[in-house]
Amino acid sequence: MTTSTQPRFNLFDQLDRSLNSLVRSFEGDAVPKSFPRLSIYEVDGSLFVECDVPGFALSELGVRFDNGTLSLSGTTAAEDPDCCGRNFERSLQLGQEWSGDSIDASLLNGVLTIQLRKAPEYEARQIQIRDGQSAD
Repeated sequence: MTTSTQPRFNLFDQLDRSLNSLVRSFEGDAVPKSFPRLSIYEVDGSLFVECDVPGFALSELGVRFDNGTLSLSGTTAAEDPDCCGRNFERSLQLGQEWSGDSIDASLLNGVLTIQLRKAPEYEARQIQIRDGQSAD
């Protein structure tokens, strides 16, 4: 006589596990959070941050720069009462070399573009070399 040590497959157990998994997937925040794709690059002393935000209106987006940190946020309301809205928050530590005084932000075709310029004290400059043997 052979005894099986493996549990027998039970269709109802499998169905119960699947339903529990489905219910767990709906737990959590009522508004799902996502993080849009970012592209960051530097050109001629300016830093560009591009953030894909399709479906967000200008009034639903926020950009903040504080102490070297660039924060992006967006919130959309649910169009359908049976559906959820969308929101995101993203912060980037950029450092003190970027000036908060000269930031431009624009929204075009679902892409939020932020341009920051280097603070004047961090811009590269040419240093004159003097002859060390000459008297000052």
